[in-house]
Amino acid sequence: MSEVTPEPVICHVRYVLDPDRITQFEDYARTWTALVEKFGGTHLGFFVAGGKGAHAPVSFRGLGSEAPDNTAIAFFSFPDRATYDSYRERAAVDPECLRLNAMMAVGPCFTSYERAFLRRLSGRPEALK
Repeated sequence: MSEVTPEPVICHVRYVLDPDRITQFEDYARTWTALVEKFGGTHLGFFVAGGKGAHAPVSFRGLGSEAPDNTAIAFFSFPDRATYDSYRERAAVDPECLRLNAMMAVGPCFTSYERAFLRRLSGRPEALK
């Protein structure tokens, strides 16, 4: 009998940043990256829009646009739902998590965020193996 491999929990978070609090967001990002990893996850990092690469037109004319400079995204994952649930429970009482939540209540470094749980549609590209 073959074992069922648990589905990983993959999360994408998109933030709209307060441009006057970028330094605070950087502290927030470093701290959450460490906390996700402390509680059994893998954090792929926070990424802030505004990198000035070579100009490239949007691939699908009329459908896309450049993201505003005040956006950031984060990707992290947990190997399975049980590990993710444990992270949520432990984070709810962790002193560093509580400190960050209190900091956000006083003066958040982002004006909004949206979270999406993702599922992989295909295997990992060879370049990433």
